[in-house]
Amino acid sequence: MAEIQPFRGIRYNPEVVGDLSAVTSPPYDVLTPEECEALRQLSPYNVIRLILGPSGDDEGNPQPYLEAGRLWRTWQEQGVLIADERPCLYLIQQEFHWDGRAHKRRGLVCLVKLHDYADGVILPHERTFPKHKRDRYRLMEATRANLDSVFGLYDEERHSISDLLAEGCRSGPVAASRNGDERNTVWRVEDAALINELTDALAHEPIVIADGHHRYETALAYRVDQFMKTGVRSVALDYVMMTLSSVRDPGVLALPTHRVVSAPAGMPLPPIITEPCAALVSSLAFCYHVDECASASHLLEALREAAEQQQRAFGVYLGPRSCLLVRTRSSAPTDPAEDMDVLREDILDRLPDLLGYPSLDVSYTQSAAAAVAKVDAGAAVAALLVNPVPVADVFRTALRGKRMPEKSTYFYPKLRSGLVMRSLDL
Repeated sequence: MAEIQPFRGIRYNPEVVGDLSAVTSPPYDVLTPEECEALRQLSPYNVIRLILGPSGDDEGNPQPYLEAGRLWRTWQEQGVLIADERPCLYLIQQEFHWDGRAHKRRGLVCLVKLHDYADGVILPHERTFPKHKRDRYRLMEATRANLDSVFGLYDEERHSISDLLAEGCRSGPVAASRNGDERNTVWRVEDAALINELTDALAHEPIVIADGHHRYETALAYRVDQFMKTGVRSVALDYVMMTLSSVRDPGVLALPTHRVVSAPAGMPLPPIITEPCAALVSSLAFCYHVDECASASHLLEALREAAEQQQRAFGVYLGPRSCLLVRTRSSAPTDPAEDMDVLREDILDRLPDLLGYPSLDVSYTQSAAAAVAKVDAGAAVAALLVNPVPVADVFRTALRGKRMPEKSTYFYPKLRSGLVMRSLDL
């Protein structure tokens, strides 16, 4: 099944950059332009200068990509970034807090051989946005590097891989970064016997992409394009950097991704927002119960109860006087991995007509409170609140060859950028 290999990782030189906490970053796609600028000001060597978060630059402007490529090469020449002397594997442990509890997640950083999704070896779990793939392609073209890692999940029934990872953590770490309440620790695995055991154990497991679909699909496209241009097959382009965690690791968390629905620019809020949405209730009567809740907190509590009963349910928040719990009439257990498709087809696609708009803008957040606050402030017309899809259901759905809609899941925490990187030229 999956084929993994060690590689010569490129890492920051602490003798030059000092504390790694100042040069690492969350991944580019969860940052605002303001957060990116704050990271740039934190250190002249912060990895955001390579991975290019949103900056407001025109999409067709090549300059940011060319500058990232120049910095990538210059920092290696100056010793800001250094390559390990021998190919090895890396272990990353993330310690963090969520919902008042301490968590720990381990991942193996390695090279994974590229496969088309149709091969059934590397599997996606959700669909992607083409614009993001164009952006990552231009960055890979300019740097010839995997600056960020794809995050993949594997299954293991006997925990043999977890035992091997624990063995790899017995030596001293080679890097550590603390940012807020999140701590990342990196170990290097150089022992040939342990490397062989890990590669053999993972060879029998399919891998489901949790995060980084755009990066993986970009690597597939780049490999094909380079062969078409040169007529030469590069072995380096057959692999992409991945961080692999067990789907059974209790530290692998998938958070809900709520939808925030806004009116088109310049259009006022419709009066229906200030009243119980009778039109929506009527339109959903064919297979849903629609119950009014007293408040947003009451609505969220009802959502959690529906999940415990394995019942499909959504929250539709249109304002303090219009908090609706939408739950299926069927008493049979539902498939949580299908919820985002159902949400779009049965509710989201109906809202423009029901609210009197030609179209609606949709954004995403993991915070139900933030989604509700936008509606209360008049910045959005509706918040569609959802339950999280359990990690096991995400994995099982991908193995069945199904893909969920974009932004169906949010794996937390994200892999920290800048801890380990990979050059395509080593």
